[in-house]
Formats: sequence, C-alpha cells, structure tokens
Amino acid sequence: MSVPLSFGQLSVFRAMQVMPLDRWSETYLTNVIPLPSGCTAGDVTAALEGLAQRHESLRTSFFDTPHGPRQTVSTVGRVELRSVDLPGCAVDEVWTLSRDWCRPRFDWEAGSCWRAVIVTDHGTPAFLTYVGDHIVSDGWGLHRLAAEVRAMLGAGSEADHESLAEAPVRPRDLAVDQRSDLWQPRRMTTGRYWEGLLRDLPSDVFPWPVPAPDDAGRIGAVLRSGRGRWALGRAAHRIGASPHSVLLALYAVAARQVLGVDDLALTLQSGNRRELPWRNVVSSMNQYAPLPLVGAPVTGEFAVMARWMHQASRTAYSHGMYDVDVARDLVERERGVELTFDCFFNYLARDIRPQDDGAGQPGDLAAAVVERVHPNRQVGPRLDMMVRGGAALEVTVRVDPTLLPGEQLDRLMLWIDDELWALATSEQSSLDAVAQRCVEVQAQR
Repeated sequence: MSVPLSFGQLSVFRAMQVMPLDRWSETYLTNVIPLPSGCTAGDVTAALEGLAQRHESLRTSFFDTPHGPRQTVSTVGRVELRSVDLPGCAVDEVWTLSRDWCRPRFDWEAGSCWRAVIVTDHGTPAFLTYVGDHIVSDGWGLHRLAAEVRAMLGAGSEADHESLAEAPVRPRDLAVDQRSDLWQPRRMTTGRYWEGLLRDLPSDVFPWPVPAPDDAGRIGAVLRSGRGRWALGRAAHRIGASPHSVLLALYAVAARQVLGVDDLALTLQSGNRRELPWRNVVSSMNQYAPLPLVGAPVTGEFAVMARWMHQASRTAYSHGMYDVDVARDLVERERGVELTFDCFFNYLARDIRPQDDGAGQPGDLAAAVVERVHPNRQVGPRLDMMVRGGAALEVTVRVDPTLLPGEQLDRLMLWIDDELWALATSEQSSLDAVAQRCVEVQAQR
C-alpha cells in the first residue's frame, strides 16, 4: 500500500524535479566508514542487509501520481554492493573516489536508492563507502546508519550500540501523522506564517526570482580555523547570542555586500529534529526555512544584529516543517510566480558553545587556512554557506563565480575569520565597520 511522502521527503522530491536528470548525482550523499580488523566481506554484507531491514527508507520506492507523490515500502531490502581493491589506499583517497561512485543515477521508482562499495587493501576489507539519494536520508540519518554498521561489526562506541538497540521509527508513519487531524493546528499555524511572508514582504525580496539559465557552475572554498572556533564561542558569550546567530549575522552582512542589496531573504536549512520520536528517523527531514532580512539592522552595533538574527532564525526554524506543495500553491496564487530559494545557510557546528573569560584563550590557536575546492554540486543556490565544528571551525562557501570570483572568495573567507577574532577580542564592533571591511576586502586587488 502506498502513502504520501513526509514533508521532508516531499521537499526533496520537488527540488529534484526541477533539476536536470544528469545533475542528480551531484546531490547524493556519501560516507566512508573504516572497517575493523578481521572484518570479512560477508560480515559487511550481513550488516547492510540488517540495516536495510531496520530502516524502511532503504527499501522505499518513490513515484508521482495524479494525486501527488507517493511511496511504497518493500518487505525485503535489496543491497547494491560491489568491491574495489585499492592497495595501500588511504581514507582521503576513498572519500575522493566516493563521488565517482555516485553515478549512475538512482531510479526512485525502482527503490533501493542507495549503494555501497567495499574498498579492500590487497583483498582485505578496509573501508565501506555508502552512497545515497537525499530522499533516502539527510546527513543526520547518514551518521546514524554509519553508527549502526559499526555496532553490527563490533567496532562501535557505546553511543553506536545505543543507536542499534533503539527500535527505528518509520518515515511513512511520520507522513501519515503530518496529514492527520492531530497536526491540523500546526499546519494552520504554518499556513498563516507563509501568508504573512507574502503579505509583508516586497515581491522583489521573496520569493527569489526564477534564475536565468545557469551555465556558470559553482566555485567553493573552505576556511579551517582553530582560532576561529575559540573566537566564535567567545564572541557569542560577549554578544549574548548563540554561536549560530553570530555566524549567521556575518553571513547576512556578506550576502548583502555580494548581492548589493540590504533587503533579501536568506534560506536556513531546517533540520526539523527537535522532537521525539521523529528526531531519530532515518529519512530526509531537512526543509528550506526563509529568513527575510527586511527590518534587520543595517547600522548600529553588530551585537544588535546578532541578537536580531537569533530571534528571527528561531521564528524561521519553528515554521521549518511544512507541506511544500501547499506553500508553492500559495505563492503561485498570491504572486503568480514559482517558489524559489537562494542564499542558503546550514549550521552543523553544534559542538561550539559560548565561552566566558574564565575559559581563557588557548595557547595553540591554529592559524586560518583557506582551501579552494571544486563543489560536487554545480547547480542550485548562487550563494551557500555550511558550518561545521570539530577541532577547528570549518566554514564552506559555494558561490556562482559571476557573483564572486575566486580571489574575492578567498578574501571573503579570511574576512570571516578576522571578524570573528575582532568580535571576540574587541569591546565594541559596529555593524557599519564590519560591513565596510567586507567591502574593502572585496575591492582589493
């Protein structure tokens, strides 16, 4: 029996429908899992078969109908698995090759929209690579699948084994729940929120105009900064906002300068994993949450801007789980245009916390390093920032080179690091000065 898609699945379905088929593989997610010593190909196969039985998204078909997209779950999971021998291979090499293994394109209607590759070193299993369509799982679900594989192979942490011991929830149950009478108040609240966006925002701000044919591709750069990690936590404490909001405010300043307008709408990636039991589902939960900058400060102290972004982003995230078809129909009816998004912001550095003066300044603050990268995805938003934590702050920006050429992108990345340091160590920092320094670094030759 088929059921409708969950809101997250539906968002992926609609986003992919407007993308050329030969570009779909650019959006696929990959993961590389080191395999424990003594692990055999049979062990890996058994683990993947067990994974497919546990998580129905790994054995689901997706198809369109006159009544909207639907999904059907197979009772038996099919594992598409092959082996590649790469003597002396290192994990970085496997990560690079994983992008090649994203082809060919998955067939949604055939189901099993994922595949795996065992990488062996002289015949000995060394790594397992997962490749999956985004409609199967988002990044959070990808990490859960890896945790369960490690646990099945006897190499997992305590947290990995806890994930494996937990009974999985089913995406189709979420889809039914989201369309139930129980959810009606939430659907009505979200509908009023979208009606307010269209009532209050100028038509040239939201939605974004449909882009012209896009042949420019995308360029990217990654900033890795040990001092940036410390500075972001310290600045958040001094300002009285979350680290997320501090970096989001800097991104807003940069987006204004790159696009040359003060009033625009950013697009937050809403993870929608705030509530049980759906917090732990292996599925695609991410949706686009518009955050208009109309009314956001353009002068005054940067701290005021960061606190404004904190409140505005909380509002956007709280309405980030919605039926995109309802939103699209509303935009078409009220504005006569398609619903489109741009200027994406995806914050994943949840391990970075505000730090007070008592935390002290680490003595081994690594200098910032900027590396130019070739983005896997060469279509989509013209400006896109992703933030990760870890030992160093990692900020990745992907951009249309007609908006921001490579050298200017490199300077923008260093500007982010310098501004975080200034916010962490200076008593005051005006929004005007932050914006002016952004302009100046872009004008350098």
